[in-house]
Amino acid sequence: MIVGGFSKLMEINSESGRIQAPDIRLDPTIRHSFWTCIIGGSIFYVSATGLNQNMIQRFMSVKSVKKARVSNWLNMCGIILIISVSCYNGLLTYAMYHKCDPYDSNLIPKKFKDQILPLMIMDKFSDIPGFAGLFTAGVFAAALST
Repeated sequence: MIVGGFSKLMEINSESGRIQAPDIRLDPTIRHSFWTCIIGGSIFYVSATGLNQNMIQRFMSVKSVKKARVSNWLNMCGIILIISVSCYNGLLTYAMYHKCDPYDSNLIPKKFKDQILPLMIMDKFSDIPGFAGLFTAGVFAAALST
């Protein structure tokens, strides 16, 4: 709503070239083609869930193989949700600051490139009581969790 709605958000990011159609060429030297992301992502996901000791211990703790499979599917849905929210957050942050670069306007020193999300939280949501604290608690919870 701050940017002007979802269509305006997508328009701003499309005009800047941040949103691109999937590249479906079969050339394996292309860094982010549809096929390298699907094949590489699948290999990574299988290795992260099938070869990781923590995940195997979690699967071994359930009563049946069927429940282990269900938990793996639920885990995959959760990961897709987290990645989708993260991508949307990046698109939203860019759309908010596309006319005023926080680094060039000295809102954030150039050496602190990882401070744009906290800037957005404090800049746009400071009028909501407790939101900055909730954001900080979420960051700490994510950093401390496995």
